[in-house]
Order: sequence, then C-alpha cells, then structure tokens
Amino acid sequence: MNIFVDCIGISKRAFRASFGIYRYIINLFKGIKEEKDINIDLKIIIIKEDLESYDFLLQDKRFELITIDKDIKNNLNYFNVLKNDLKKIIN
Repeated sequence: MNIFVDCIGISKRAFRASFGIYRYIINLFKGIKEEKDINIDLKIIIIKEDLESYDFLLQDKRFELITIDKDIKNNLNYFNVLKNDLKKIIN
C-alpha cells in the first residue's frame, strides 16, 4: 500500500515545525522504521532544503523521499504547491 505523507515545511527549522508537529512526525517515522513487520510504503513529500531532517529514513526501503524544489514561505505558496505540484506527483 502506498501512502503519501505531506511533510512540506515540516522540519527542524521550518515554519510548520511549531506545536510539536515535527517531533510527532519524526517519532512516528522512527516507530515505523523500528517495526520491521509493518508492510507499507510511505512516500514522504518534502522541500529539498529539508532533506537533512529526514535523511535517517533513506536506508529503509519502505520510505521514499520525494523532494520539491520550492521555498514555502507562506500559506499561499504552500497551497499553490499542493494544487499544482502535488497533483503531478500523485498522478
């Protein structure tokens, strides 16, 4: 099963990292990584500059990092990426 996870702007230094969202996402991914019996494929969509926050997932075949080469500075940019770029990625 393929599951797309929108982690655009969720990193150690991103604006969406507030309210513990980044810590929650990382703990979720670490938990999945430790459980070898979980049989899912996660396609994690991130901004290229946030790659270092997720590089620990690269060794696990269940995680695929899809990078978008855009700078998400505000909600308008974020929703434009969702509307345009993600539609191309998922289809």
